[in-house]
Amino acid sequence: MSDKEFFEEIYEKYHDRIYLEIWKILYSKITDDITSCLDDTFYKAWVNIKKLKKHENIAGWLIITAHNIAHNFNRKYNIRRNREVDSNIIDQLASDENFTEKIFGELEAEKILTRLSSKERNLYDYKYVSGYSNKAIGKILGITPSAVSDRIQKMLKRLKKIYESQK
Repeated sequence: MSDKEFFEEIYEKYHDRIYLEIWKILYSKITDDITSCLDDTFYKAWVNIKKLKKHENIAGWLIITAHNIAHNFNRKYNIRRNREVDSNIIDQLASDENFTEKIFGELEAEKILTRLSSKERNLYDYKYVSGYSNKAIGKILGITPSAVSDRIQKMLKRLKKIYESQK
């Protein structure tokens, strides 16, 4: 069996179980954060595919790796959690690609988005127009997925302030 076939097999077999393990550990229940940790787990599996093929307990290896990644994410999240963070409602709506329209209305959303800096607007477009994951955005921008998450939180906070200042 080729490395690619083996990887696809374990991904298909363990994806849901690993997702649930990460969900249980993360303080953040934001889908992008869970998915980012899941992607990191399977990335490590791919990097270590030769060793993993010979490993006697693949599920255990994946679970321990996922736990370590999730715990590391929580350590970083604790630092961010102490800062002022947008409400859970904004976070949940942010996972929807049309969230600005849902919050502000279509015409007002375009007006508000024009007040973002070019960097913020690019980030917004990558995340909510193109639908890229934090990991993919991180690769484009040359930063970590958690840094992308931080920037998205700041951008959402700024959008909220812009909207509130126009009321």
